[in-house]
Amino acid sequence: MKCSFLGRFIENKSIRATTKRNTRVTKTRPPCTDVTITPVPSSESPNKMTTRSQVRSSNTNLNCYTETINKRERQRKSQSNQRTSEIVENIINVFKLLGQGLQHLSQFECRQAIELFETISLKHLHTPWILSHLANCYYHLHDYQKSSLIYRELRTKFPYHIDGLEYYSTVLWHLKDDIALATLAHELSETDRKHPASWCASGNCLSLNHEYDKAIQAFKRAIQLAPESDYAYTLLGNEYSLVDELERAMACFRKAIQLNSRSYKAWNGMAMVYLKQEKFQSAEFNFTKATNIFQTNPDLICHLAVAQHKCNRSEGALSLLNDALRIDSKNALCKFHKAGLLLHLERYHEALTELEQLRQIAPKESLVYYLLSK
Repeated sequence: MKCSFLGRFIENKSIRATTKRNTRVTKTRPPCTDVTITPVPSSESPNKMTTRSQVRSSNTNLNCYTETINKRERQRKSQSNQRTSEIVENIINVFKLLGQGLQHLSQFECRQAIELFETISLKHLHTPWILSHLANCYYHLHDYQKSSLIYRELRTKFPYHIDGLEYYSTVLWHLKDDIALATLAHELSETDRKHPASWCASGNCLSLNHEYDKAIQAFKRAIQLAPESDYAYTLLGNEYSLVDELERAMACFRKAIQLNSRSYKAWNGMAMVYLKQEKFQSAEFNFTKATNIFQTNPDLICHLAVAQHKCNRSEGALSLLNDALRIDSKNALCKFHKAGLLLHLERYHEALTELEQLRQIAPKESLVYYLLSK
């Protein structure tokens, strides 16, 4: 019984499992025709696909844009190159003017040098190099007032510029401006005590105050600091000449000429020593050397005329004095020596005319009245 019941139970269970499996298999999906697919527009596509014409159009636009950028870049570079060439040309022109002016100054053609320096633009003109050389031009022309004004401007704008200021101290010495000269010497010593210009200024200051021994020591110190400075040797030679140490003065002038053969002041100083020694032929030779270097200096021509007069060539001396007065018609030294020479030649009316003109130029000069009384 039990076996038959168990067999019947197993059979019923297998039948239910088979039925259940068949039922699971017979379940079918709905047909695909019932599903409708709506196409997505291309504009809403996430890949943004483009056509060939659109690609060509975008490439054309990109090429045009690149060409425009390149063209602008070429124009910018050409303008930049043009501006650069203009700047370089301006710089070359400035250096050309400076070189020409320096060449005229080295040949002591001072007026031509002044004209060139003054044609330079203000931003270049107001530099220490040009101001110093411009003042030096007026110094060589013996226009000490104008030279002093330019040197003063240089000191105001560039108080630490010292090179070339030994000439400024000599300008103040000729103007007899002892206060300005003492101030300059003090300021230069405070700025750079080891610069030769400081000691040259101190020497000129001491010389103006008639402290000749101390002035000589100052010029010697300048030579120690700058043994190649022909101007320091010239100043020392002038100082020795003032105290009548003529041999030492000659040695200094010869050393200055050895350092710079175109130092007309050294040639002039040596000639003045020969005049003191009454060696008139030697004096004439050295004055001729000086005038050949600086041909438009009326004082040098006047000294040469004096030497020729001492050599008994009075007519030639008078011709030289007339040449000097054509260069500077108001030169007091030339007029004085011309008047004296005319007196020597017994041309009294001409001498009187020169002395009357000289009295208007130098009313406080006692020698003028002495010659008038004769």
